[in-house]
Amino acid sequence: RDELGRGIGVARTVKPLPPGLHVILGDSAASVFTRVFEGASERLLIDQDVLSVGPTPRCASWAEWQRVRTEWWKELVPDGVDGHVHSPFNLVDNATRLKEAERINIWTATGLTEQLFIALTLHLADEQGAHPERISLRLYESLPGRRPRIIGTGELDEEGLGKAPTPIALSPQMIRDYRDAWSALTSSDPLALEAFAYSHPHANRWLREGMTTMLRRYPGK
Repeated sequence: RDELGRGIGVARTVKPLPPGLHVILGDSAASVFTRVFEGASERLLIDQDVLSVGPTPRCASWAEWQRVRTEWWKELVPDGVDGHVHSPFNLVDNATRLKEAERINIWTATGLTEQLFIALTLHLADEQGAHPERISLRLYESLPGRRPRIIGTGELDEEGLGKAPTPIALSPQMIRDYRDAWSALTSSDPLALEAFAYSHPHANRWLREGMTTMLRRYPGK
């Protein structure tokens, strides 16, 4: 095996990349994604943050947002942030690409951070005027032979990630739910988080469960 953990001399099938722009959470999942799908590096944006921890205030600009988030990470992990490589394909920095994309494919899983990643992507798409009908979810919930639930796409190897889920079109209800989740996440009042599961009974179970667990973390227990 080489330094990236790839099998040397083991044949692997590169899959055709579905049309449109693709968005995924985390450098690990992104690395596997580019090995699975042909030409993925040219049409893949990466969210590199973990929004289930730390402050998520409403900011006047995305530059301010990134400053707040980076400063929090530096305080939490003083020596770790300096080693972080800010990707040129970072989702926030490349949000304008969402506007003209033929389609926007959000590759995601069931965990809290993944659900907040969906909310962030839809919020950015809203700001850019991207039409919701062009956005779909590729949701990994479970795979045969694995534990029942996939928390994050970073868990998946090439074989698992290559088993692409059927795209899920976003209904108006789903869009409202994720918009409200973003609003609750960035509110200065945690009551919005506390009430989310009760006020959104028809939201998907992963979003409802995730928003409830945010009460343990917002912005500290």
